[in-house]
Amino acid sequence: MIKLVKRLIIAFILLSVIPYLLPVSNSLPKNFRPYDNSSYYTINKTSIHYRQWLPEEDIQGKVLLVHGFGGSTFSFEKIISNLTSQGYLVVAVDLPGFGYSSRNQYYDHSQANRSKDLWKLLYYLDGKNNNNLPWTLLGHSMGGNTVAQMALADPEQTTALIIVDGAFGESGNDFMKILVSYPPVFRWLEVISYNLLQNKLVVSTLLKEAYGRKASPEEITGYLEPLELPNASNTLPAIIKTQLNLPLEAVKDLQLKTLIIWGGQDKVIPLAEGEKLQLEITDSIFKIIENGGHIPMETQPQEFNEIINEFINQK
Repeated sequence: MIKLVKRLIIAFILLSVIPYLLPVSNSLPKNFRPYDNSSYYTINKTSIHYRQWLPEEDIQGKVLLVHGFGGSTFSFEKIISNLTSQGYLVVAVDLPGFGYSSRNQYYDHSQANRSKDLWKLLYYLDGKNNNNLPWTLLGHSMGGNTVAQMALADPEQTTALIIVDGAFGESGNDFMKILVSYPPVFRWLEVISYNLLQNKLVVSTLLKEAYGRKASPEEITGYLEPLELPNASNTLPAIIKTQLNLPLEAVKDLQLKTLIIWGGQDKVIPLAEGEKLQLEITDSIFKIIENGGHIPMETQPQEFNEIINEFINQK
């Protein structure tokens, strides 16, 4: 019995020490290529990366684009020109922990905190652009939950809501949140993330599942490069520790024109979840892209843009 206790103590010590001997971050950004229109806004020591596009003529409206888990502003490349051609000022943002925004293991990834920080960014841009038109908020997957929280937080500055394959599931297991609060467990998750999410084969496999088809080399690079930045590995454990989603029933309080778009072949968040969401939001339009997977704005951009245009041009 004493030998067993000793072995358990030794194993515990080893498991608590070993992760600190393993790398969890690149020392320098690899193939770091900021976009021509990249900008940064710092909120509470957190640098938020965003990109802005202006229409050629007068601004008719404004759209904020918020990506899903593992995504970035890259996720919206195929719908930008369509929105600007409709007269919209477009802002795409990298949520903290993703894309080219700061990786901070202490960042609060709750949707309420994300909403607060993104509104600070938009208020800043409104002042900079001298434009007080309200925003159309478009969010994909995890970002769909973010923009719903934003709409509830400031409905007066929100003119419409677009949710694409939105994630409105549980916020995570309380036991896991407590477990990740133990530093060695947090570190082990960093080690795992570092070795998996920066692997080209792993990223291409995940994209194939999300797209419903094989990802191109350009698409793989678009998702892989941000994962190769310093400290990218701490995002997953930080999210497990702090994430708190807006629950599905909370969207009943939305009194906004809302468009819900879903990929009919989505294997990540099934179509049935979209149907539940539509039932909760009274003033909503539900559109299904039959052959679309989890990221239809990338895989079926023409059909996606047609749906968007019909919605935003409604009087």
